[in-house]
Amino acid sequence: MTTMKLYLHTAIASLLLFASAGLLQQMQAQEVQSDYEIVQNFNKTYNDLSDRLDKVSAVKEAKKLVDDVKSLQGNYSEHKELLNKALYPQTFEEKMNKLSSQVQSAHQRLQTIARQEDKLKQLTGNVNDFETQLEKLQQKSDSLQKVLANMNQRNRSLSSTVRNYRESVSERDRLVLNIIDSLLANYQQLDTQTLKELSMAYKQSKKNIDNNALKLIQTIARTNIEFLNSSQTLSTGDYLRMYSVQQKFRDMWNKIGDELIKIYKPDAGAEAVQSELQGSLDEWETKVADQTWKSMNRAFDENGIELSEFGDSQGLYQSLTNYVDNGIKEGDRKQYQNFSQFWNNTVKTQWAEYITGTNILSYDQMTNVDKKLNEWDSKTASSSYLWKILVAVAVLIIIVLGIMLARAKS
Repeated sequence: MTTMKLYLHTAIASLLLFASAGLLQQMQAQEVQSDYEIVQNFNKTYNDLSDRLDKVSAVKEAKKLVDDVKSLQGNYSEHKELLNKALYPQTFEEKMNKLSSQVQSAHQRLQTIARQEDKLKQLTGNVNDFETQLEKLQQKSDSLQKVLANMNQRNRSLSSTVRNYRESVSERDRLVLNIIDSLLANYQQLDTQTLKELSMAYKQSKKNIDNNALKLIQTIARTNIEFLNSSQTLSTGDYLRMYSVQQKFRDMWNKIGDELIKIYKPDAGAEAVQSELQGSLDEWETKVADQTWKSMNRAFDENGIELSEFGDSQGLYQSLTNYVDNGIKEGDRKQYQNFSQFWNNTVKTQWAEYITGTNILSYDQMTNVDKKLNEWDSKTASSSYLWKILVAVAVLIIIVLGIMLARAKS
């Protein structure tokens, strides 16, 4: 009996020992399987986040990605030692820091693009407003010009339509000056980083942006070329103002043209666009300058001032000084008075702002003409005074002789 109990106890102990060993092996196997799954799940999630990073294109998506990377790092921090072994030669921290940095960078980049997209939308809104105003003014000018085309010369000179037409042209020029100020304020002195950001934003949004500053500049240049090809009812002052506007427009282009190209045409075709715009600006300048010189020549001639024909600034100044020098030599008072009246009442009063603003004549050149004109005045005034004295003496002599003859008869 005792032997049986001992055998039974031994058998039970053996069974317990065997069961314990099996359970331990099973637990170890489960632990190994769990470590494997941890590494696999981490790698899968990490790769998924990397794929999303490559495709992210919106701020909300990037923000969600930032949060998911933080969650991944938080969830697997307790397995850092395990992952360090599995990821060798990289470490868990290195891998997460790299992904976090890339995601943060993408988020910031998309935030910047979003801000610049808002800026572009604002700029585009301004462009659209300007386009609308230009179109309305152009339609008004075209309508008035059609009316003028059906009038004879006499009716034109008496018609208020001419005044309205010229005022519409002046109004359009004022709008162009406002556009110049607006474009300079928005685009001048942009730093390299901002240019790059605006260009990226434009690439993202260009499907929704039909108009931009480059197109507006081309529209203004072409519209003015067409206008100069068709218009004939303008004064010299109108042409001088238009010439001044053109010069300011070119100055604006020289200051911000490169920036606009970088923003709105940064890829292939930029050189062609720049060449086309430059050609339009050159043609506009040639046409407005030609009309201005012709009109100025005609204005002097119609006022009895026969200047040598001129076609540039140097020619105008030379013609003026030659004319005044000849006047000084000849000493014709009436000729002086005629020129002085036109010079002071028209050239200096109505034209001076545009003449000096476009360097047609400099302040020094106009001052020099004034000095010569004063010399002409002094010379003809003294000779005129002497002539008056001689006439008075002659009249007095005639009166005295008349009296003497009357007494002799009596």
